[in-house]
Amino acid sequence: MAGVALRRPEFALTRLPPVSDRQHASPRPNVNVLISSAGRRVVLARLFRNALAETGTSGAVLAADASPLSATYTEAAGRFIVPRCTAPDFVPTLLAECRKRNIDLIIPTIDTELPILAAARCRLSG
Repeated sequence: MAGVALRRPEFALTRLPPVSDRQHASPRPNVNVLISSAGRRVVLARLFRNALAETGTSGAVLAADASPLSATYTEAAGRFIVPRCTAPDFVPTLLAECRKRNIDLIIPTIDTELPILAAARCRLSG
């Protein structure tokens, strides 16, 4: 069977110029990003941290996981433990931590979190 060459999406190849090179660069808002069920997603944390820096956006990348041994904690500016997403206190705990740490964006990393976070989106966005 012949191999198929996959083409990367155009947007993945587009990079913004450094902030110092942009004309009329306006101040960027503070954006705190949370990687939930962070586990071993160390590279994901680095990518978000680099994206904040490259776009001149202030903020931090934080990690949440049910395990105190999450490898991503080493790359995160902040970290906290949450119950498993199937536990009844998952959303209240996550919501309290997000408010406490001014989280602007949650990046879910496991499929089982998606319906739970979708059901709680009004509570999380308020």
